[in-house]
Parts: sequence; structure tokens; C-alpha cells
Amino acid sequence: MSTSGTLPRRSGVQLIQGNDADALLKDADFQSAWSELAAVCSWGTSCQTWGFAEAWLSVYHATHEGLLVIAYDESRLVGLLPLAVERASGSLVHVGAHQAEYQVWLATAANAESFIEEALDALATAYPGRRLELQHLPPGSPVGWCRSGKGWGASAVLREKKRPLLALGPNSPVEESLRKKSNKSRINRLKKIAPIRLVQAHTREQLAAVLETIADYCDLRQGAINASLPFRDDPCKKEFCLRLMDKPGITHASVLMLGDTVLAANIGLINRTSVSLGIVVHSPFLAEHSPGKMLILMLARELGQQGFTDFDLTPGGDMYKDRSADHADQVYVLRVCFDHRDYLREAAKERIRQAASHVLGRHGPRLAARVRQIGRPSWSSLPARAARMLIRTVYDREDTRYYVVSSEQARQIEGRSMFRVNCIADLLCYEPVNRADRSKSQFLLEASQRLEAGGQVYTLVENGILLHCGWISLPPKGDADRRKSDALEYPPDSCLLWDDYTHPEGHGRRLPGLSLEQRLHDAAMLPGVKTILIKVEADESRAADGLGGAEIRYFGTLTRETRFGTKHCRLSFGQ
Repeated sequence: MSTSGTLPRRSGVQLIQGNDADALLKDADFQSAWSELAAVCSWGTSCQTWGFAEAWLSVYHATHEGLLVIAYDESRLVGLLPLAVERASGSLVHVGAHQAEYQVWLATAANAESFIEEALDALATAYPGRRLELQHLPPGSPVGWCRSGKGWGASAVLREKKRPLLALGPNSPVEESLRKKSNKSRINRLKKIAPIRLVQAHTREQLAAVLETIADYCDLRQGAINASLPFRDDPCKKEFCLRLMDKPGITHASVLMLGDTVLAANIGLINRTSVSLGIVVHSPFLAEHSPGKMLILMLARELGQQGFTDFDLTPGGDMYKDRSADHADQVYVLRVCFDHRDYLREAAKERIRQAASHVLGRHGPRLAARVRQIGRPSWSSLPARAARMLIRTVYDREDTRYYVVSSEQARQIEGRSMFRVNCIADLLCYEPVNRADRSKSQFLLEASQRLEAGGQVYTLVENGILLHCGWISLPPKGDADRRKSDALEYPPDSCLLWDDYTHPEGHGRRLPGLSLEQRLHDAAMLPGVKTILIKVEADESRAADGLGGAEIRYFGTLTRETRFGTKHCRLSFGQ
């Protein structure tokens, strides 16, 4: 490994790590050589540029140490693999780790395969027993050596993946889709709410002005779907997004604004003639207008006008990518093991994955997402969960009480405004305390669905803990919806106050009653609402009692019973 920060000129592969890598990144001659190599390497992407590597390594310096694998032919840089070593585990990762959508090496055409094989030789010597995973290798990457069955090809697992793409330009399907009556109608309905415009952020300051909202939208969606909170789980992510804005030609950030509100946004990478779908978010409050779809169409039209030929919808992920795409190409996932036993395990896993994929077909991604939502209970908790499920199958009973108040009476209740309304950041503070509590993913999924349906959530957070939240929702309409909810026939022109949650640290502070007061006051102001129902579980009925007076009266009780697997439901009404 190099022991100085000066530009190395030795022929052959070298590993430059740690402080030496940091110093080399600052070397102007090396930056120039790196940029020249990136320009002539036909399969390289923005994730292999000096600007991307410098931004990520500077932001994540506390958790990752830079490792540059380079090769010179006399004085010319002919190969470069930008890596990092995770300080906690010692794992090798491509610069950017999971935030680098495309991971590959740069090389001249003459050194396309020889460089990576020599680089792997050097890495295996310096890091015995480790592995290197690169995903996704972009189209055109030299992978012949992986399939040869010789040399490093005998220790590599290569998997193909489809990359969906959307063609851009005047005669593209994008323009045709925007002319459809349904999409024009959506845009017109949005325009009636406020002016709608697509804005491109060009500076750090412009992106910073909307990044908090983007982060909240992203974490709510990913927490609900994939049980992960990209921004809250990674406190460096916001700064990395902003740092990339300081590097010209790497990031394309666009925000679809409705008046002063962020309707949807995309922060993607520029790869020559394409822009990628990167951090893509939309507001849950206006989901009925399909803001995500409108963003993709309007952004695709704008990208076409800017001269880009493809909107890269990126491999894997949501089904909507395939629906939005009009063509596709091939990328790869590459795993190279520096230990033969590790390779045998990886090869066996890949065969099992392929078999499972063949059996599950298109249902595989949906099943995987459902498993992530359920979470990963520890093995020690499984017997208790199984016992509870068995008991509930034999006999289980749930009582739900309903109270009712007219909007005229509710207007007389003083709303204290101590709870925030529709604050996504507060919802993201939820953490289950007891085994019976909903998982965080399930909580966020339900919250997302209710917000998209027009519900309002009232929250109180202290010291980063969600102490209380409660909901106002329009009751389900139609027999099918009632069967899915609680089979109750709701009064006309009514709304529903329900699903109060209080953290143990909030007990004894009358939070449910105070929350009801504020929600009753606000619900009475909703247009068209004449009757307000309060739905509480039997053990939470004291919340309604806490309001006192004649404003609230008992409406009825819905009892659900399960006896030997058969479910029964009955209603009893108050006088």
C-alpha cells in the first residue's frame, strides 16, 4: 500500500488506503487523471466519478475509510475501483455503499477485464477471507471473466437484473400519456387547489429549503413498505445529498410544487444521457391526485426538453416502475468471495434464490415486502406468539364502544391546540413498547393509508418520544368497506374520532381527553359534518368520560367474538 499522498506513477495495481487515499483525493493531478479515465470508460456512471467519491468519503469519514484500487500503465491511469472499508466490520464496499445505485470499476478498453482481475488479486491478498459485492454493474460492464469458470470467474456469483427505462423526447410515450384525458384532469384538479410547477434545484441552498419535507415523506413511505427509515437511520444522508449539489453534473434534483407545498420530488443522478429515479417521494395528503405519477410524467417531459434520452427507473423496487417503463436493459449483481467456502455458500444461496424466484414469479417482491412489514421477531418470542394466536382462535372477545356528539355541541368545546396536526415527523417517532404493540412498520403503513384517505392525525412528541396520537377520519362507505372495518352503519354526514395511542410515559396526563377536546373542536369545523362519532376500545372508554357534561352520549357497543375459529359480531345500542 502507498505510504505517501503524492500521485503514484508505478505500473500495475496499487491499493491506496486511509490517510493516503484522503491525500490522493485532494491531488489536482490525480483528480484530472480520474476525470479523464471516467470520460473514456463507456460503462462508468456518476457513482465512479471523483466528485461522488469525494463527497461520500468526506461525509462518511467517521464510519468508512477510503480505499482506492488504481493501476497505471507508465504514467497513464488505466484502471480505478473506488472502495471503502467499513470501520466497524472491516467489510469492503463500493464508495457510496447502498447509496451508489451503480457500482463498477473504471478502465480503459484495453484493460477492461485484466484490471479487475489484478485488482481482485491485490484485494484478496490484503483482505483474506473477505468478499466484494458490486451492485448494480451497469449495461456494457465487462463481465466475460465472471462466466469463464477460470481464475476469479470460479469465485464469482453473477446475477442478471432488469433495469426499466422510459424513453424521452418529442415523440416519446411520455407526451402521449400527458395528453390523456385522465392525466389532464388530474393536473387541472390540482391547479384548482393552487398553481402547480416543476422546479429544479441547482444549489445546495435550494435543495436544503425542501429537504426536511422530502426526508419525512421518504421515511414515512419506506418505513411503511420496507421497514426502514433512510434519513433517520442515517444522520449523514441529508448532508451527503447537499454535498452532491456542490459537485456539478452529478445530481438532478426536481420538486413538483403545489403553491408553497412540496407535492412530490426526485433526487437522482445524471449518467451521461439519462437521469435516474433516486430518492423519489410524494405527499400522502394529496394521494388521490396521483402526485407520484404526475411527477414522473412532468419530470420526464422536462428531461426530454433538456436533451436527455432516457429516464432511468433503476433496477428492482416497486411494481410501478415496470408500469411506467416502455423498455428495459440488463444490469448485474456481482459477488466475489476471497474464501472458497464462502463462495460455495453464496453459490448455493443463489441457486435457492433462483428456484424461489421461479416458483413465486411476480408475487415474490410483494411477499418480500410483506415479510419486511411484519418485522423480524426473535426466536424466543415465537412460542408466546403462537400460544396467543391459538388461544384467540379458540376464544377471543373485543368490545368497541361508540360515543356521539353533534357538531353544534362540539363547537362549544375549547380546543387547546397542544397537539400538532398531520405532522409526519411526529409519527416517525413512534416505537413499540410492548409485545402487543403494532410494529413500527405496521404503524407507519396504517398512518400512510389513513393520511392518503384524507384522515387527520393529532400528535404530541416530547424528547423524541411519541407520547400520544389520535385520528379524525371519514367513516368507511359502502358494504364492502364496512365489512373491512367494523360493520357499523354510520350516521350520514358524520366523521370518526378513533385509534388513540398513548405511550406509557404519557399516562396520568389526561392526554386522551385533551386530544379528544382538540379533535372534537376541529371536527365540528369540517364542512358537511353534522355528527361526530368517537370510537374507543372498552379499556379506553375513560377518555370520553374525561370530557364530562352532556355533550357526549353513549351510542353503542360493537362486540366481536371468536369461538373455535368462527367469528361472531353483534351490536348493542344505548338509549
